[in-house]
Amino acid sequence: MLPRDMSGFHNLESFHVGENSFFGPFPTSLFMIPSLKAVGLSTNQFHGPIEFSNTSSSSSKLEYLDLGQNKFDGPIPKSISNFSNLKYLSLSDNNFTGPIPNSISKIPNLESLYLSGNNLTGPIPRSNIVKLESLDLSNNKLEGEIPGWLAGLRELQLSRNSFNGFAKSFEVSNLTQIQTLDISSNSFRGPLPSWICKLRPLSLLDLSSNSFNGSIPQCFKNIFVGLRVINLRNNNFSGILLPEIFANASNLQLVDVSENQLEGKLPESLIKCRHLENLNVRSNRIKDKFPSWLSSLPSLNVMILRSNEFYGPFWREMTTISEEDGTTYMVNYYYSPSMEMVNKGVDTSFERIFKDFRAIDFSGNKFCGKIPKTLGLLKELRLLNFVKKRIHKQHTSIIDLSRNQLSGQIPPDLGSLSFLSTMNFSHNNLQGPIPRSTQFQRQNCSAFMDNPKLYGLEDLCGETHVLNPTPQESEDLSEPEEQQVISWIAAPIAYGPGVLCGLVIGHIFFTKNHVWFMEKLCRNKPKIVGRSVR
Repeated sequence: MLPRDMSGFHNLESFHVGENSFFGPFPTSLFMIPSLKAVGLSTNQFHGPIEFSNTSSSSSKLEYLDLGQNKFDGPIPKSISNFSNLKYLSLSDNNFTGPIPNSISKIPNLESLYLSGNNLTGPIPRSNIVKLESLDLSNNKLEGEIPGWLAGLRELQLSRNSFNGFAKSFEVSNLTQIQTLDISSNSFRGPLPSWICKLRPLSLLDLSSNSFNGSIPQCFKNIFVGLRVINLRNNNFSGILLPEIFANASNLQLVDVSENQLEGKLPESLIKCRHLENLNVRSNRIKDKFPSWLSSLPSLNVMILRSNEFYGPFWREMTTISEEDGTTYMVNYYYSPSMEMVNKGVDTSFERIFKDFRAIDFSGNKFCGKIPKTLGLLKELRLLNFVKKRIHKQHTSIIDLSRNQLSGQIPPDLGSLSFLSTMNFSHNNLQGPIPRSTQFQRQNCSAFMDNPKLYGLEDLCGETHVLNPTPQESEDLSEPEEQQVISWIAAPIAYGPGVLCGLVIGHIFFTKNHVWFMEKLCRNKPKIVGRSVR
């Protein structure tokens, strides 16, 4: 605990004890220090309600106040307005309840206000904070319309609330100041408002997880100038992605239009996105050949094509990828890309993508063909759906190509990928010998089962082995309990100088219709794969 009486530090100007384990009630005596300009108490265990009324006259110089990530509760005190010189105020990630007090609007110099991660209710109050630039109200229980006075802000983060519209005064305001607009996970519905194309110079636009519908307007081409993130995931958008929509999007790093009803072909104007790192078009109705033209994008880390109508053979050429550190990649200071992956048949949301993660997800499409021999050159191979957990203090990596219509021989060069702990080639049409390298010989017998033209199983399984195990045996063998092997397929992406290449083959077979699907795979008239539900 902090000392009860701290008022004796007469000349103290800055007090920061963030990221410790201090606990106890709000230290009101701290705010009786007349010279105090900055207080940081974030990421501790302080609790209880807070009140400033007894300290207002002696704390008028306070400019910075961060009480985030504690356990404060009760309403936000109206007396917060006594700190008239505040420029930065963060009460985020606490247990504050009730409405946002109107008194906050009486802090004339406030520039940054962060109230996210509480239990605040009601609408956003009217305000005349003319200097406010950044506002974060995300992850509360706020509702109603977005008032017009917010249109002049630079960063506006309102995700995970129950907002349902914009006030008319917002629509007619000057919107050229907004650089970050995040209204994801709210209750917006209907077509996109026409004013959205006035948002310039926009850096981040996240409209995901609402009920927007209709087509993506052609004017989006204009707001992409300077845009780094566009996230339209999990709405009801339909129609085609216009061929030239990304023509001006040279700064885009993340494009996510997954879980909509978009049709047509993948826009070839994506080739203009030289900084693109994450592309997700999962669960739409896109019908196109494999977009090999994306191979020239030098920065593409993750490409998710899952559950569409892509078709045709895989491309053959592959190379090594460069090493990266394992730090979390952040698109900007608060926003990090996420993706959904199937882990043992269950959609799992991964909220962070690491720099060393390189992958393409092809699952739920109509791809077929041989395993490229050059797969063995992927010395830094990582998988899209992979188990990377510590078992006996070691990381495990898995390549699982089972239950497809793959043909030809297993590339022997895969034996050079020493980091792979588990391989699975079962239930395909592979032929020829099982490679003799140690990496293959230490695999379980089940990894090669149900490939009638594959030979050399005697060395792994003994002379008595079953080529076609029962479904229950196959399931048990293909998913060792200790390693928690994933139950669907994925494969890697690789990088070279200016060339992105890779291979991922996936499926959604643990259903009653998997036999039917295998019979239909690679036929001339592919059928639509149903959209995945979160």
